[in-house]
Amino acid sequence: MKRSFVDYIFNEQPPQTLNEPSPVEHYTRTSPIPFSLGMDNQMNQMSDEVTEAISESLGLDKDRIKNVLGEQGQHMAINYYLACPEPELTYGLPAHIDSNALTILLQDLQVAGLQALKDGKWLAIKPHPGAFVVNIGDQLQVNSCYVVL
Repeated sequence: MKRSFVDYIFNEQPPQTLNEPSPVEHYTRTSPIPFSLGMDNQMNQMSDEVTEAISESLGLDKDRIKNVLGEQGQHMAINYYLACPEPELTYGLPAHIDSNALTILLQDLQVAGLQALKDGKWLAIKPHPGAFVVNIGDQLQVNSCYVVL
């Protein structure tokens, strides 16, 4: 049986505070406060731009998907895949689906940690310099049939 072998930082941003800096008292002394404060707003802006582009590509008003989904929080996870002495017995994260609307990934150029299931086989997704990977999650897939009606 394979086991997970990953370390991570996780930050949750409630919807009502997405346009405000995160309160510093919510962080421990060892957390990366300046990085997290800046990333919250940058990722929120990027997700808005992506949902607007998807809406427009479907021939909808640019705010249609955002309005259908409503106010949502934002989660940021930074995964660090540790060097492993027995890689055949481990994986970074277990197979999963993204239950949110969007997942925006910035891959490490040295590690092809992202995999996709195609025709019953897991394939490594090669990182591209300067590119983000945008995965459409369950909330957007399920709601898409209602969005276009």
